Amino acid sequence: MYNKIIHYGCSFTYGVDSGGDGIDDPTKSYPAYLSKKTNIPFLNRANPGASLNQIALKIHEDLQNPASEIQDKNILVIVNLTDVFRMISSTCDWWPSTVNGHKLSVCNINATTQFKISSGMDAALNSLINEQEWVFYYYAYNIINSIHYQLVTANKKFVFVDMLTDITALEQYFKLSVDIKNKILTNDVNTFKNFSSFVRFNQLSPTYYSHDGHYSSKGYKLLADLVLCKLQEMSVL
Repeated sequence: MYNKIIHYGCSFTYGVDSGGDGIDDPTKSYPAYLSKKTNIPFLNRANPGASLNQIALKIHEDLQNPASEIQDKNILVIVNLTDVFRMISSTCDWWPSTVNGHKLSVCNINATTQFKISSGMDAALNSLINEQEWVFYYYAYNIINSIHYQLVTANKKFVFVDMLTDITALEQYFKLSVDIKNKILTNDVNTFKNFSSFVRFNQLSPTYYSHDGHYSSKGYKLLADLVLCKLQEMSVL
């Protein structure tokens, strides 16, 4: 059906710990398992720690590159959504990456993050908590909407997978206005509607996770099964 499936996302798409704790095995990531189940070659464009805006920029970069494999007319793009609290920073030293030739990093500014927050981010965090953190959710919605627009404009077949965004948990976390909530859940963008609470950590048993909270190979295989089932229900595959 497709010549290739191209995946964008963070560590859960990249396949961190897929070969065991601390071992990343490209053959045991969820895109690899999905490829085996569908007999469709894949390209994994995910990065550990990627933020939504980093994913959007990478897709933009690929669409602007005539040599990129995304230029193939017969490809499926799967955008695996990540944590809304991650954002690109030019000052922090977390998760370095290069976008459009510029060296950038991604940081996590979630108040409940398990990672150590730098003093500068810690100071900013207090202000963010005092403002309303739902702003980040709306910010994430706009990024996802921009990805949607890019892919529609480029005439690409694509779907979104709610990997870490988790709309249900975020609604408990944020005070979303009715207007914002309704806009997010409409059919205007084909995002959360299809994968609203599709993959959630608390729905999987501990045996599906690695020591640091990523999936194990068993977890990635299950994820591939779940995504394939959903894609078949949507008549995408």
